[in-house]
This record gives sequence, structure tokens and C-alpha cells, in this order.
Amino acid sequence: MPKHKIAYITLLDQYHSGIYDSQVIDVIQFMNDKLDANVRLYAFLSIKELLNTSAKQKIKAQLSDARVLPAFPKLRWFYMTRFLLALILLWDGRKSVIARNVFACNIALWCRKIGFVKKVALDSRSAISAEIKEFDVFPIPYLRDNIQDLEKKSVLKSDFRLAVSHAMTVYWRKHFNYEKNEHVIIPCTLKQGLELTQPSQGKSDNISIVYAGSNAPWQGLNLIFDFLRKHPNVCCTLLTRENNTTAKMKAVLGDRLTVKWLKSGEVVKELNRHDYGLLLRPFCDTNRVASPGKFAEYLSAGLNIICSKEIGDY
Repeated sequence: MPKHKIAYITLLDQYHSGIYDSQVIDVIQFMNDKLDANVRLYAFLSIKELLNTSAKQKIKAQLSDARVLPAFPKLRWFYMTRFLLALILLWDGRKSVIARNVFACNIALWCRKIGFVKKVALDSRSAISAEIKEFDVFPIPYLRDNIQDLEKKSVLKSDFRLAVSHAMTVYWRKHFNYEKNEHVIIPCTLKQGLELTQPSQGKSDNISIVYAGSNAPWQGLNLIFDFLRKHPNVCCTLLTRENNTTAKMKAVLGDRLTVKWLKSGEVVKELNRHDYGLLLRPFCDTNRVASPGKFAEYLSAGLNIICSKEIGDY
């Protein structure tokens, strides 16, 4: 029996993020290798990312049959990419689509409407309308005004849904009147190739903690700052890019705080040097539905985890 051919669509996701490897590349490889599926990636990247990085080569090195294509410029005009998607799907003959995020899902739903595909599944890794409302992650007036409707359409009109947490399905029921049970929970994932390790031994009397991630406002650097001021015997390493907040922290905490940015292959070795991993985040819908990939990465390094109780299902 021939394998069912599925298209996995990403639209304007940043490939250089390690999240893309763990939540897109690895998921597709898992479905193809372990579930005997025939899933092909269609990665619509920004013109800038296609021109300024080796994203296409890196993606195809891991998924040789992937299609790496230009998205219509500017997120404001994401909907225009639907025409290129329709032509590609017609050419490749794939009738089922898994769409990562509401933008990819909306153009896939249009392709279903005109009969080019039969089934569309939403792969939802975040509550995007909450992110825009709470942190203005895409400061574009069109998205501020329409993102709630775009997300609601993706959730209610899809044939199936992949949610990052049970908390996200509760969010759907509350905000979008989602009444079905046609979904599966796929929590945070870990990039393939990372080995499980145990923390290094022989540390000092001071407790050593580490945070790995971005310095985005929902990540809770101010909460980490408060935590460290309350615990003077704790030393901390922030694996993030420096900004005004980290500079303020260093001015107060001195040698107790180290801030550095590492290549992805060096992160696990650095995590292994510490006692605890930190996931302290503000209480909001963005974090309430989340399932951070760093949770799995901390566990892989043998770390105990200090986690805000409001994060996702934890």
C-alpha cells in the first residue's frame, strides 16, 4: 500500500532558531522513520533569510526532499503566499497538510477551500494572539487587529489539531469556543543528537543555576533578577544575548552573574556544569499555554528545574 503523502508547511519561521530543528525537522524525521509516513517539508522563508544565510543548504542537508521557497515579502502580506503554495501542492499531488502556526494554516485552509487539498491539521506551538496582545511581538497594525480572528479560524476550521499542552486546549475552549476533542498533545521536544548526561561533580558550596534562552520580555529575566537578589548564595549563568536588563543585573550582582552567548552545539556542555535550570516566567496567557523546549534540554543535561507553576502543564 502506498504511503499517505503529507505536506508540512512552515511560513516565515526563522530557521536559525534551534526550535526549528527540534519542532520541525525532528518531527518530520520521526514521522517518516518511525510512523512509516511520507511527509515533505515546504519551508517558506523570508527573502532576507534565503539571501543572507545558508538556510536552504542546512534544511536540505537534513531533509533532502524538502522544498525551500520564498514567502511573499512582509508578514503583513503573508496571505499572498497562498498562490505559490497552491501551485506547489498541485504539482506534488499532496492532499493532506500539517501547518505550523496560524499563518501557514490560513493559507492551507484556502487551498482546501479551492479543492487543492482535502485535510488540514494545525500544529500550534503558541497562543499567537496572546503574544501580540501581551508583548506586541509583531508590531503590525493589521495583525494587531486581525490575529484573534486568524487564530480562531485556524483552530475551528482545521480538520485536526496538534497542541503543545493541555493548557492550550483549555485556552482554545475559553477564547474560541472550541468544543471538539479532535486534537493530540505534543509537548516540548528535544533536538535529536543531544545525549543524556549527568551534572558535573565537585562543585563549590554556592549553588550554580543556569538560564538558556532569548531575552524576549516573556522569558522573565526580571524574575531571575529578583530571585538572585533574594538568594545571595546562588551564582547564575545566563546563556543569552546581552541587553539593558542583563547589564543592570551585572551591575548589581557582580561576579555572581555570567552572561554569554554560545553556539547551539556548546550549550549542553555548559548546562552540565550547573545544579539547576531556570524557567521563571511572568504569569500571562502566553506562558500559561507554553511548553518550553528548554525544559527537555535541562532534563537532558541532568539538571533539576526551578519552574514557575503557571507555565503550561507543569
